[in-house]
Amino acid sequence: MHLRELAMSDQKSILCASKNTRRGVVLSVLLLGACGRSGLLPATASSAPRPEVECPGIDTQTDNNNCGGCGTVCSAIEPSTAICTLGRCLVMLSSGAPQEYRSFAVGAADVFWTGIDDLSSSPDVPYGDFVKKIPIAGGVASTIASTSGQAQPGSIAVDATTVYWTSSIDWSAKAANGTIMKVPIGGGASTTAASGQVTPTSVAVDAANIYWPNDDSVMKVPIAGGPLVALASGQLSPSQIVGNGATVYWVAFDTLVQRTAVWKVPLAGGLPTTVVSESNMGGLGGFAVHGSNVYYIDRAEGRYDILKIPVEGGAATALASGKASNGGIAADATHVYWTNTYWTNDDISEVNANSDVMRVPVAGGPATVLVSVHGSATSIVVDATSVYFRLNFQQTGQPREASLMRLTPK
Repeated sequence: MHLRELAMSDQKSILCASKNTRRGVVLSVLLLGACGRSGLLPATASSAPRPEVECPGIDTQTDNNNCGGCGTVCSAIEPSTAICTLGRCLVMLSSGAPQEYRSFAVGAADVFWTGIDDLSSSPDVPYGDFVKKIPIAGGVASTIASTSGQAQPGSIAVDATTVYWTSSIDWSAKAANGTIMKVPIGGGASTTAASGQVTPTSVAVDAANIYWPNDDSVMKVPIAGGPLVALASGQLSPSQIVGNGATVYWVAFDTLVQRTAVWKVPLAGGLPTTVVSESNMGGLGGFAVHGSNVYYIDRAEGRYDILKIPVEGGAATALASGKASNGGIAADATHVYWTNTYWTNDDISEVNANSDVMRVPVAGGPATVLVSVHGSATSIVVDATSVYFRLNFQQTGQPREASLMRLTPK
């Protein structure tokens, strides 16, 4: 899209602002195409407005009281804000300084995230990490855990009763100062599931175990407590842990093809093997596992591809492609979802960034844009009804901010 078209799109967004609170105005300004028009669409994709529902005299694509259908209200509990776009409800759940939103996970009723209390103070002044939550419907965020002593949070995961997160004194040092922490979802005393870990950058959980990377190993420990077990060792920079109850998947460098690969190992034991490790892969941008497939992003200079491959290995199938930078990827039984970020000029900053939240059917078909926003959209999570994503943004002359967003329906 030309710069002039972008400026017109931004003007339309600002003109559609209907909230009088600061966060409400920000949400409207961030929304590209807030008047029911798609802001920025790749040539290979189309916008995905929900089907029009007969509602005389009302635009169900933009009306908060009739969003996608007569009587379907798009709203959020204050101070969260909501706006209807393309017949879907976009909610800014929480926003603040970027260091306050490190990693997030979605539970049955709440969104949980990790953050840092104070990143700007002197190195001699202790700061700490925290875990917060906010209802999926919006409202006031609450702190359910916090620590001090220069701790910095990493990844977060949640199950029906407990929140798990990683923390380290110094992520850049190869030192055994990392921990795996847990706390009840309603708050209470935090406990340590594992300590003395080296760069535990991610965490995953299933019905029985907690999983994380430890230096060159992939580890597990029972949720109820017990011995730490190395599922795989000799890995180069393992990260992005995913568990599905039978197998654990992660990202690590594959020396055979000199590329980053997706690896797996059975929980029952065995040697780790690669699922995705192609000599022509430009660079792995993230992956998700659902059902019998691994979905991943293959990045090359100035473009990316969304592909799927059976969890048992085999030929990869291309589902979508684009000419931009991508963030996260997620999947459910019917679609693959990802974020797509591009810039209005050569200045790679949030001031000039715009993002689409995209989806494509897992069986193949056209890719569609669910929403377009100003800023850089990164991590993405889906549940039964909604898409959630983290958004970094900056308005001209204002400090950088980050927010947790929800789009319903997905």
